[in-house]
Amino acid sequence: MPGRINDEAAMNKWAFRPGRRTLLAVLVFALLLGVGIAGRLLPHPPNFTPVAAAALFAGFFFTRRAVAVFVPVAILAFSDLRLGTYHLGIMLIVYGAFLFPVALRPLLRPKVTALRVGACAASGSVFFFLSTNFAVWLFAPLYAHSPAGLWQCYVAAVPFFKFTVLGDLLWSGVFFGTYAVVTQALTGGATGRKRLLGIRFELVEPGQPKPNLVART
Repeated sequence: MPGRINDEAAMNKWAFRPGRRTLLAVLVFALLLGVGIAGRLLPHPPNFTPVAAAALFAGFFFTRRAVAVFVPVAILAFSDLRLGTYHLGIMLIVYGAFLFPVALRPLLRPKVTALRVGACAASGSVFFFLSTNFAVWLFAPLYAHSPAGLWQCYVAAVPFFKFTVLGDLLWSGVFFGTYAVVTQALTGGATGRKRLLGIRFELVEPGQPKPNLVART
């Protein structure tokens, strides 16, 4: 992934004017859901899924917070129809933990860099580890409800934590790296019009509204 996703030289040269922002938003939404659901249902190492990364990218990409929030919720809900449910208290905390990356959107929307993406992804991994294992300690009859029992719960979960971090970093790199490649493709050419998946983008001279490939939906 490029060290600087919002490359200023390219982003300041041309401005995006999508003719069909809603269609773009729908396509991105469907892609995030498809990848997220497939990532949970297909065989994978423990906790190595694209859900948190999809939530992080949704928080960055969609202007409306409600749309961004719905991405991880829909991924979990649809995949849980196949995987099955578990203790309601643990489920609620798991769902809530996957909303945390969306809350990091103020750190990404002004300026996106590889360092910021990596830091946000790692923060989401830590939050997921702390919150979900606390839920296991609180609701599952596996550990004593004492500081020692809570410590044992966290220690038992450490071997899985590496998969959480690696998965969040890798999938965040995939989503934001793809965004960087598409952005560069749309800003690297001459003035005029370009098409991406049938969506027309008008490239206008500097001085027009600032470049933005963030969906308005």
